[in-house]
Amino acid sequence: MINIVLVDDDYLIHEQFTSILSDQRLDLFLNGSNFLETLDQTTYDLIFLDIYLPDMTGMALGRRIRQSPNNSFCPIVYLSQHTDAALKLFATQPVDFLIKPVSAERIRHIVDSVRFGTLGRSIEIKQGRRMIRIMQRDIIYMESIQRLLMIHTRQQSFRTYHKMTDFDLSYPIVRIHQSFQVNLDYAAQVTKHQIYLFDQTVLPISRRYQEDIRQLLVRLAKQVVV
Repeated sequence: MINIVLVDDDYLIHEQFTSILSDQRLDLFLNGSNFLETLDQTTYDLIFLDIYLPDMTGMALGRRIRQSPNNSFCPIVYLSQHTDAALKLFATQPVDFLIKPVSAERIRHIVDSVRFGTLGRSIEIKQGRRMIRIMQRDIIYMESIQRLLMIHTRQQSFRTYHKMTDFDLSYPIVRIHQSFQVNLDYAAQVTKHQIYLFDQTVLPISRRYQEDIRQLLVRLAKQVVV
């Protein structure tokens, strides 16, 4: 069971989500202002936002979420009846953009992806005498420092003697440098030479990977507006 919030002024959408996600913890809000009153007191695992709310835009609310100490890295899924706003949302780095009406299957797929990690993927590392399991969706970025590998997650950072190539990770985690892999779900901005994360971390994109990242972003933009 995970913590989910839906911010949408449509009562029918509320009823649909309540029915589909009856096995999850679901908070419902009709506007952004009421949601903001509880945002910093609650930690969510998944946030669904309507693009057009009565008191603010979903994009403005998304920017506020990215400043929340408890939810700055929380996956955001936008809902709308129109596709024209999709490309403008990159600054708040949503994990998906759903066109209304949304099917129950699509909602469950997104929720299950969050529950079990991206395609259920995880890695295991040794910490002392224990083996620690880390879900791929929780990894923000990985940094190779000489013989050590630092794995920075939503919860904490881990130090291990693994190599990056020891783990079979998939998109949205991508290689951007000989020493860095990053989860694009946590990127606030991507330029030719750098990736800016929501926690103000700045990571370099080496010349070797610049074209790969550019082509990936172009493909993603095309998929969003289809």
